[in-house]
Amino acid sequence: MFLVHVVDVNRESLNQAHNRCIATVLSDRHFLTAARCLEDISADRILAISASHGIAQTTIHPAVRVSKHPQFVESDLLRNNLAILEIGQSLDTNIFTRQTIGAMQDGDPCFVHTLISPTARGILAVNIRGHANCSSDNNQLFCSGVLHLDSCLRFVPGSPVLCGDEGTINGVTITNCVTNGSNNTLYFHSTGQFSDWIEEVVSEANSLKKLSFLTLFATFLIILKL
Repeated sequence: MFLVHVVDVNRESLNQAHNRCIATVLSDRHFLTAARCLEDISADRILAISASHGIAQTTIHPAVRVSKHPQFVESDLLRNNLAILEIGQSLDTNIFTRQTIGAMQDGDPCFVHTLISPTARGILAVNIRGHANCSSDNNQLFCSGVLHLDSCLRFVPGSPVLCGDEGTINGVTITNCVTNGSNNTLYFHSTGQFSDWIEEVVSEANSLKKLSFLTLFATFLIILKL
């Protein structure tokens, strides 16, 4: 499994989880999703990851750090619409598999993945179109037409796009299904265009974790000498 739900939960009790979007496992503590679905959190709620280990085994992990792309603005959902959530407690990597960062190009045959229940995955075959074929001058934008509306509506922001074997994420869904008459469209970012930022956020968090450990260890040694 490489998918989890992004939820908001009660700040005090960590219950009453409300699904917001899908996220992809980048490491045992980091998850890639769309920035837009992390907006508008009320004061009594916090963001968290809901991870399903089985039919009756779902755990809630509060986010200890939320990193939206520094150039993301809510008024422009088709640019820089990515975010990474970090949790404090590591997930079991025997169950949740880390995805490496790939890219996608115009004409690629790919698959969009989502969770239609805590443990059941939905998959949609798509033909990726670049920005010129999405009627846009925004080179961050990729899209695909979806024949059936009910299929299109299943795929929410954060749903990853895989264009090869599992193990590499090539894109992220950045909008809900957009309908115009009989035309249904999903819009994506290619993760390859953001690979430097993604790797920087994850590596910085890992460095901070190591620094915290070394600081605690040094403090422990000082106490022993007293």
